[in-house]
Amino acid sequence: MSAPDAPRSAPPAADEKSDPGPSRPRAVEEIVSSLQSSSMEDVLRIQDQLQKVLHEKYERCMAVLFSDIVGSTRYFERYGDAAGRRMIQRHQDLVVPIVERFEGRVVKTIGDAVMAAFPSAAKAVAAAVAMQQAISEVESQVTREEDRVEIRIGVNFGTALVNDSDGDLYGDMVNVAARVQAHARARQILVAESVREQLPATMPLRSVGAVAVKGKRDQVLLHEVIWREMERPSEDLPQLDPRYVVSSKLGAGGMASVWRARDERLGREVALKVLHRNLPFSLSMRQRLEREARVAAGLIHENVVQVYDVGVHEDRDSFIAMELVEGRTLRSYVERLGSLPSFAAALIAYEVARGLGYAHDRGVVHRDVKPDNVLISDRGAVKVADFGIALMDELVRLTASGVPVGTPAYVSPEQVKGEAADCRSDVFAFGILLYETCTGRLPFNGNSPSAVMYKIVEGDYPPPQAVARIEPELADVIARCLKRDRAERFANAGELGEALRPLLQRWSVVDPRATLATYVMEGNLRRGPARDVDDVVPTRPPPPRGRRRGLLVATAGVAGLIAATGALIAFLGDASTAVEPPPEAVAAPAPAPSPPPAEPPAVEPPPPPPQVVTASAVVPAPVPPSSRERTPRKVRPSRAMGTLEVSTSGAWADVFVDGEKLGRSLSATRFDLPAGAHVVELRNPLRVPWKRTVKVERGRTTTIRAELRPLP
Repeated sequence: MSAPDAPRSAPPAADEKSDPGPSRPRAVEEIVSSLQSSSMEDVLRIQDQLQKVLHEKYERCMAVLFSDIVGSTRYFERYGDAAGRRMIQRHQDLVVPIVERFEGRVVKTIGDAVMAAFPSAAKAVAAAVAMQQAISEVESQVTREEDRVEIRIGVNFGTALVNDSDGDLYGDMVNVAARVQAHARARQILVAESVREQLPATMPLRSVGAVAVKGKRDQVLLHEVIWREMERPSEDLPQLDPRYVVSSKLGAGGMASVWRARDERLGREVALKVLHRNLPFSLSMRQRLEREARVAAGLIHENVVQVYDVGVHEDRDSFIAMELVEGRTLRSYVERLGSLPSFAAALIAYEVARGLGYAHDRGVVHRDVKPDNVLISDRGAVKVADFGIALMDELVRLTASGVPVGTPAYVSPEQVKGEAADCRSDVFAFGILLYETCTGRLPFNGNSPSAVMYKIVEGDYPPPQAVARIEPELADVIARCLKRDRAERFANAGELGEALRPLLQRWSVVDPRATLATYVMEGNLRRGPARDVDDVVPTRPPPPRGRRRGLLVATAGVAGLIAATGALIAFLGDASTAVEPPPEAVAAPAPAPSPPPAEPPAVEPPPPPPQVVTASAVVPAPVPPSSRERTPRKVRPSRAMGTLEVSTSGAWADVFVDGEKLGRSLSATRFDLPAGAHVVELRNPLRVPWKRTVKVERGRTTTIRAELRPLP
């Protein structure tokens, strides 16, 4: 939407100052009446006097900038009024601070357009470039189409009439600025010829040509500012201690921006959280920043972002130096993929619970638990960030009484009511986080923050099972987290984490952190969630899915027992731990050492007595039943066999053959395979993956010796 023509004010009467108020219209009529009876010479003389008054009292030389959102009408039609208002607010939140930074002032906002005045054309163009660069940074970080914003900017320079009472602008120059902006396209900055004349010769410009402007007899020459080739102004970079060398901006929030920097004193990369300059840096703001640093610096845990340093200055930017996590937020994964499978959600939730539980044990309540504050590194480490509004038992609250602190969609019922928050308030927010991770939706939705908080207090939300496929045990954890009465929730995050342990154990997860690291580094999160949970892990405990199957034949030490009782078949879970074979995974023992039949009986046999079996040979086994295939597949006669011996140096490795995990190689480990070509992969989350095509010959042993190199 382009800004409308600026209205023109009527020339003030000569005696207007002495006759204000209701008499003004009559005075104007009298002047007009007298002019009609005056001679031409008298009318021209009065006109010159009026122009002199306008020039001396109201006219100012300045640059006028118009910025508006491209496609706002379609946006409102597609996403609704509430989303449209949020989009306009995001535009203003980005643009207004930049106007003030370059010594400009916002004249007014007109729908989705912002009108601003600057003392010079150079400052107006510099602000326009900063606006487009800021919008471009935001665009590079968002993943939802609903969050995208594109703007166009027009700038004109000249004289305008300024209304001293409200600061509004009038005149042809203002109207031309609005029309210049109307000719711009998305991500474009257009300036009039009068602006170009005021800019340095080094400014990258491209002539657009002359265009007709409504209300102007002559065409106006337009030029495009090539802002993409321009470096960011030096004043955009935070002014910090020389110890920190800033390289790039990582993101921004309502209170601060986050920058990547190098600590030259200690020689390490850090993330700097820098307060916005346009914020009033009051004593309470300084207390809040120092409190965040003090609280977070006392939390040293592998699942909490570590704080290194804090700098609170009046003459320079105030900042917190913290651990730099190379990766993404949980929010970015959920928005990009829609939701995560129960397996990944449970692993991430367990790690988040460990970090929060550590803080709860030390009397710290986070009070802003949400996906934006959960960081997942590229190697699968999960860390909780931003204890900026944490509450320690011995600190006095700096917020006003009765005002909930935190993001509205994640606050607990007691916070909405103005009651004190405790560990169980974090548990409630944790339940919302887990619900959103598994379903891609918030449990409490509304058109306004007040509507959302009303639903939170009422406890009105659809069960997660009605929104997406989710493990029942995980749904039970969410339901307990979201209890309206805090006494019915988990007492703290540590207790919540323990409630997740049985579900992980059912999936044979011994080390959740290592399992998540492997899951992330294998690219499962980048590929998106499996719509069938069985594609990642079994929907129910045993029988294990394809990656975990394998037919075990006992070692030579128990060969006599096998000859007497028949073949013992079991599934291999993890070669590093002893796993009892589940009943569904056991085949019927042969009554005699005679050749096996073409197809075994379809009747499921009873399980064998418990015993530990060492794997020495693995052959393909029948695929166990799953949620998608309820009838068991029958065992086929095995082909001619060969032996694959895997020997690794540098580290252990999980052995995958043709995409199926057969076990773990700790030194020289042997696997019996059908003769023929097989794709062998060796995986360790901390090593470079190893992959080869290997030919296994009938009756022979093929040896692989692989050196696993550390990741770069």
